[in-house]
Amino acid sequence: MNVDATGTNPGDRATLFSEVFDPADSCFTFWYHMKGYGSVNLTGSYLQFDPPTEYDSIVMLTIMDGQGDLWQYGQFDITSNTEFQVVLQVTIGEGGNIDVAVDDTALYTTGVCGTPHPLKCDFEDGECDYTNGGVLWRRIQGSTPSLYTGPSFDHTLNSAAGYFMYLEASYGAAGDSATLTSPAVEPGTYCLQFWYHMFGSAMGSLNVHIQPNGTTSRSLAWSQSGNSDDLWHSGTVDLIQLDVFQVYFIPTFYNLSPL
Repeated sequence: MNVDATGTNPGDRATLFSEVFDPADSCFTFWYHMKGYGSVNLTGSYLQFDPPTEYDSIVMLTIMDGQGDLWQYGQFDITSNTEFQVVLQVTIGEGGNIDVAVDDTALYTTGVCGTPHPLKCDFEDGECDYTNGGVLWRRIQGSTPSLYTGPSFDHTLNSAAGYFMYLEASYGAAGDSATLTSPAVEPGTYCLQFWYHMFGSAMGSLNVHIQPNGTTSRSLAWSQSGNSDDLWHSGTVDLIQLDVFQVYFIPTFYNLSPL
C-alpha cells in the first residue's frame, strides 16, 4: 500500500483501517518505506470500541519524514479489553516529493511486543544465539564471494549494508555436515518463517529439522532442492511441539551454492 505526497496539501491525510479484532493483548508489526523530501508523518494507533458506535483513538507510534531508500520494521503494543481496529495514517505537512509505503502487516495476539520470540533474528546485530556445527556458516554483508551465485544483498534491508547467514560450498565436500541451530524454544504452537536464497548451477538441498531437547531424533519439517534463481524466497513451517525443541537448518552438499 502506497501514498504519493506529490501534489497534496498540508493537512491532507490517508488512512488505513484494519478489520475489527476481539479484545486481546497484542503486538502489531509492519514494514514501512519512506523515501523522498518533504514533511509527512506516519502514525500507528488503535481504536477501542465501547460501545461499537463510539471509539477512543490511542496513538502508539509516530515516524517522521523521509527515512531513506530501504524497508524498515515497525511495531507497537495493543492492550484492549474491548473490540478494536488498527489504524495506519499518513499526514501531509509541507508535502513535496515523497512516497510512504506499508507492507507485511501482522497482529500477534499471544502477548505484547516487549518479549521477543526466541527464534526471531535478522542477523543485523549478531547471530542471536544460533550456533554452528560442522562446516561453518558465516555472517556476512554485501555480495557473496563466489561467481554466478548469490545473493548480492540481504533480505531485511534489501541492501549491501544488511547482514545474513551464508554457507560456502567450496568449504565442504559431499558427506560433510553443516548445521545452523536455533536456541531452545518452549513448547507451543508456532509458525516458523524464514527467507532463503539458493542460486547456482549445481544446487544441493536445504532441510529444516526439528529436534526435541534430550533426544537425538530429528524430524524433517521442510526441504527445498535445486536452483531457485537469484531471489530471496519465503519458507514456512507450522509447528506443534509438546516439549522444548530446537530448529536445525541443514544443507545437503552437492556443490551447494551459498544460502
